[in-house]
Amino acid sequence: MAFVDNLAYQLFVIGFAALLIAYLMSYVYMQYRKRAKDITGGLKAAAVPLAVLGGYMLVSGIVDQFLWPLGITSPYNILFMDPYVSFGIVLLAFAMAIRRGIQLQFVGLLALLIGVMAIWYGYNGYVLQLTQDPFELLMLFTLFGVAGIFSYPATIVMDRLPGYQKSVWGGWHALLVICWLAFIFAGLGGMYAGATAVAGHLVSPP
Repeated sequence: MAFVDNLAYQLFVIGFAALLIAYLMSYVYMQYRKRAKDITGGLKAAAVPLAVLGGYMLVSGIVDQFLWPLGITSPYNILFMDPYVSFGIVLLAFAMAIRRGIQLQFVGLLALLIGVMAIWYGYNGYVLQLTQDPFELLMLFTLFGVAGIFSYPATIVMDRLPGYQKSVWGGWHALLVICWLAFIFAGLGGMYAGATAVAGHLVSPP
């Protein structure tokens, strides 16, 4: 099986996923502000593209972990694909939890753990200067890591929102805003990284 360098597209995919989650959070919050008794409609609709993106990330990431030629002489397949596959797992778990109508906070806890892992991978990649732009790598991994960490309180809030008529503690709003902003900046960062990688990957494919 021949290796195909699709890293640029994979960067776009994580950007798409992050922005989709940010949009979903905005939708759910607006439904709450309207005092909607049922917010599951939007969640179930979002589960479809999230599952598709998560499935693609999981499959393509596992394939690249084994076939990436750079992995023979360097750790790039580990540095890039371990967090990438983990993000795909979280997306699939989130989509499955939505479709089955079960609590989301356990997926949020998984996202928190993987977020911490992503930051640690980014930090080590920065310290070891493993890319041409190690600071950009660190920022991208950190943004996705922060988004994952704050996904845990965000999912706790989402579990409580359906039919919730009381005022939500202001601190929850602050946590949701941090999570929302982290996903937006992570999504834009992923798409920017993908856009800047397209030309180089088209000119010098493996």
